[in-house]
Amino acid sequence: MTSRPAAVSFGGVAPAGDLSFRIATGTFVLPDLAPSGDGALSVRLALERGLQVLLEVLDPDGRLRLQVIRYKAGVSPAAIVSADAARTSLNARTGPLPPGDWTWRAAVRNVSPLDAGGPRPLRWTGTVAPLGAEASDGPGDPDDACPAAESLERAFAAPAAPLVLRFGGEGWAAGDLHQHTTLSDGVLAPDRLAEANLAAGHSFFAFADHQVLQPPRTLGGAAALGGVELTTPVGHFLRLGPLPADGLIPDAPGAAFADCADLARLRARFRAEGALLVLCHPCFPPWHWRCGALPDDGAPFDALEILCDPTHPGAADAAEAALALWTDALSRGSRTVGVGGSDYHGPAEGKHAADGGARPGDPTTFVRCAALPLSHDDVLSAIRAGRAAVGRGFLPGLAVGPAVPGQHPDRLPGDVLSVPPSAPAALAVRAAALPAPSVPGPLRGELVGAGGIRLRVALPVDGSAAVLSVPLPDRPSGWLRLDVRDGEGRLAGFTNPVYWTREENAP
Repeated sequence: MTSRPAAVSFGGVAPAGDLSFRIATGTFVLPDLAPSGDGALSVRLALERGLQVLLEVLDPDGRLRLQVIRYKAGVSPAAIVSADAARTSLNARTGPLPPGDWTWRAAVRNVSPLDAGGPRPLRWTGTVAPLGAEASDGPGDPDDACPAAESLERAFAAPAAPLVLRFGGEGWAAGDLHQHTTLSDGVLAPDRLAEANLAAGHSFFAFADHQVLQPPRTLGGAAALGGVELTTPVGHFLRLGPLPADGLIPDAPGAAFADCADLARLRARFRAEGALLVLCHPCFPPWHWRCGALPDDGAPFDALEILCDPTHPGAADAAEAALALWTDALSRGSRTVGVGGSDYHGPAEGKHAADGGARPGDPTTFVRCAALPLSHDDVLSAIRAGRAAVGRGFLPGLAVGPAVPGQHPDRLPGDVLSVPPSAPAALAVRAAALPAPSVPGPLRGELVGAGGIRLRVALPVDGSAAVLSVPLPDRPSGWLRLDVRDGEGRLAGFTNPVYWTREENAP
């Protein structure tokens, strides 16, 4: 009888230091698994509280086979790499398991200085074993399942009707672009978070786990966008959309050491793969953008996350700074799109004491849609075109047109308005917040252009629109955006701009 190959363990002790990631690497010998009939490897991480570990496993040919992340204490669920696609976990590459010297490499960060226990050295352990020969350190958190790629493709019981609001003769579908599951540092497993999104009426949502790339799927009729949050020392950004050709992000732990030049190379590669790039929480220390002005080179960000996790105590200041960053980019001619994201991690985090805790869809990103269900391309195309608005439980509405008697403004966010030479030197504007918001009122709208705030207006709370006339600046082109503030002056929502150009300057 052939004996089963034994498990291999590795790891170390991470000192308490400057909160930076530190690299660790090593090798292990994998025997030929064919005699035992296994053909699958199980990989686990065990961490003390206060550690964050990003692990990669490479085969003897240097081919990346598996990526595992652990951001909380305890033993991770088993991640499986196999020759059988049905058994292979997310963020693993299916294929034969050749015998020989395999390599592991990890990025390890000790964040104990941030918790109540104070700075202290912490131990972590990785275990690699043929499936069925894992070390007896327990099965991991049962709510922490590391699913195979197809395991979420199931029927969801009675999802709520999709939330679609109407403004300007168009439908606007609700969703959330930034959420975390137990595959990184979230509280809910992917299937449970999908259920929460469907219950909220979301037509699209993105699981954007740290360094864990999830594929695009359709869950309960909603577009679950393929996503990942690339977490680096100089900023975090979301990669949304189609998977890379090999299904993995090369050197994900290495991204934990990326500098601004590395990020430019990553952006260029991801854009070539057709992904949509969102710079998230750009002004939210310590996770903020540290590479200066928004890039306008060959690999810019498609979108900027303005409102992020509004229940966080620092959210209001971070939103104002992000709004200023966006306004500056628009004023320099950029067409960067503004979006929102809940950055949802779970319902019971201490940092979310305000407003009763975080929830998926706070804030909500709305995209213009012709019909449901939305495909992944429908959502990404709408965002790229700026056909989006963001609000805390409401849809900010903006329609712009020339101030011509009897002509209704009909250009919506993302549209371009050509102003004829004979038109009055003013723009007609309709501004609204639909339906009646739950944020503290009354609501104030600010019409913002390249020269700053053009007009302030009290927004009706009965679902109707305020009708305004805004002087047309003496310039060949420009843009107009609606920002919405609650009764305490905090940013509660915004639209993307309507762009305008005088007809003689139109292309």
